[in-house]
Amino acid sequence: MVRPSVAALLATALLVSSSAHAANEATPPCPADGFQPLDDPYRGPGLAILIPPLAILQAMARDPLADQPRRRLTFRVVDPDGRPAEEAHVALLREGRRFIGEALHGGTLDLPDGAYTVVAAVPGRPGRWGQRRIEVREKGATDFEVRVDRTLPAVTTRPPTDLAADGRAPAGAPIRLAWSGLRQSAMTLAVTSPDEEGGPAQRETPIGAGPTSAIEMPPTEASWDVRLLLCAPRITVATWRIEVGPPLVRLAAPDRVTAGRTFEVTAAGRLGAEFELAVVGPDTENDVQSEKVERAKPRAKLTAPLSPGRWDLVYLADDHDRTVLARRPITVEAATIEISAPVEIRVGAPVRIAYPGSETGAGAVLSLWSKDGILESDDLPLDGSRLPAPVGDYELRLNARADRSVILARRPIRVVGKMIGAPDAVAVGSTVAVTFSDDPRFFDRLRILPRGRVPERFEKGPSVDPDEKRRAAITAPTAPGDYDLVLVDESPGTRNTVVIDRRPLTVR
Repeated sequence: MVRPSVAALLATALLVSSSAHAANEATPPCPADGFQPLDDPYRGPGLAILIPPLAILQAMARDPLADQPRRRLTFRVVDPDGRPAEEAHVALLREGRRFIGEALHGGTLDLPDGAYTVVAAVPGRPGRWGQRRIEVREKGATDFEVRVDRTLPAVTTRPPTDLAADGRAPAGAPIRLAWSGLRQSAMTLAVTSPDEEGGPAQRETPIGAGPTSAIEMPPTEASWDVRLLLCAPRITVATWRIEVGPPLVRLAAPDRVTAGRTFEVTAAGRLGAEFELAVVGPDTENDVQSEKVERAKPRAKLTAPLSPGRWDLVYLADDHDRTVLARRPITVEAATIEISAPVEIRVGAPVRIAYPGSETGAGAVLSLWSKDGILESDDLPLDGSRLPAPVGDYELRLNARADRSVILARRPIRVVGKMIGAPDAVAVGSTVAVTFSDDPRFFDRLRILPRGRVPERFEKGPSVDPDEKRRAAITAPTAPGDYDLVLVDESPGTRNTVVIDRRPLTVR
């Protein structure tokens, strides 16, 4: 028989334990890493197979759960009286840590086997929630019920701060929000269209640990809702209606600059966390040069376009449409434009080309043309790459990026010599030793083709990958005849395969 004093102590201990447990569960569990839904099953590297390092990184980054078999689970939510909670949202936390999926009352999710915490919540004043643990196993249950039998803490909002003088939020600028009551570490603020529960978020950001939380407003003048979202499931627990007005952004820069010269532009006012500063054509949004900028350092070095005349400097918001929030004109004064490049280069050898402002583009594009006026390659690199062309006479042209018909400068250049070294004649089926005067590139392929034949992209036939080395071995055809050893550049893209060098080969 238990003595009364001992019984009293036991009862007190149980009461304290129960109260502490209830206090710890006043709010639903909140995974610190936020929403991490399952990836689609891995189906191979796709086009990344053309770049082995990228394919390896892609495979390493795969979600290990994504490829596990899944079972279709159904979730029903009921209120304390057992009636269906039609407005409920359901979150699945794998092993109580990863927020892996979300559904509505009566909805389904395809999930791999494992232990889950099911959290259901219903918005309202007050909101309600509940949870249960489930084990998903082969041949186990697939239909689960959750009872929302707990009340979410009430949320009391305060008016937003950092508004403009007219009481509206400046377009693209951050505002600050504060509230009391419910607070979870991984809750978020989201900007949506008015009265659109569950609609796409124009902006979403974690609330942080401070007493107030900031969120950047869309760059469009309109009415928006800022929603405070529960951690898991992501239901709205508080809403602020925000009117967004004109942007409050200013740009400072010289009024006149010389073509090809670098100058500084600075943004001031109510700025976004990230944005772009750009040079665009007058009264357009087609940028010829832009730089990513942050609020902490709101300035960029830009290069004046090579085409003289009026241009515009713009502030581009960090949104899908790159909305222009500020604009000011700038006059570009004419200057002598010359292309710096050697008159003659060896086939396959690297070459450096430059022009005024080429470090940042200066609103120009460099192209390679044959002596017959045929475009061989557009937008040539300037970083010491080779010219994508075989032996011959060519012309470098510098065109205005905004209008490719405008030629800013020209310079002739000749490709000479040979890159492939090999015997003139070999026996049928023998191994042909090949050397190169310069390193082949990553996408180069050495092929044997009938004499004079133009190679097709990725065609079949005798070929080897030089593997960026200066020596290679390839097997001669089994039929005697006149052939060519051809080094082709098969870089991915829309252009045709480029012949870099070819050498006659007789097979006897």
